[in-house]
Amino acid sequence: MNATTTEPSRQSTYTSALLLGIGVDCALLAYAVLRYPASLSQGGHLSLLVISGALLALGVTMACAHPILVALRRRNRTPA
Repeated sequence: MNATTTEPSRQSTYTSALLLGIGVDCALLAYAVLRYPASLSQGGHLSLLVISGALLALGVTMACAHPILVALRRRNRTPA
C-alpha cells in the first residue's frame, strides 16, 4: 500500500486534537460549576455563558470545517 493512503493527514490529526481539547474544556467547565455552584450566584452567569458560547462556536466551526479540509486535501493531492 502507498504510505500516503495509510497515514492520517496532519490537518485531520490537528482537527481531532482540537475537538478533543474542546470536549475536555467543556467537561472541566461542567465540573467547576457542579463543584462550586456558589460561583454562579456571585455574578458568574455571564462568564459561564461567554465561555460556553465560545467553546460551542469553536467546536461547531471545527466540526463543519473538518470534512471540507479533508476533501480539499484529497483533491489537491498529487499522485505519487
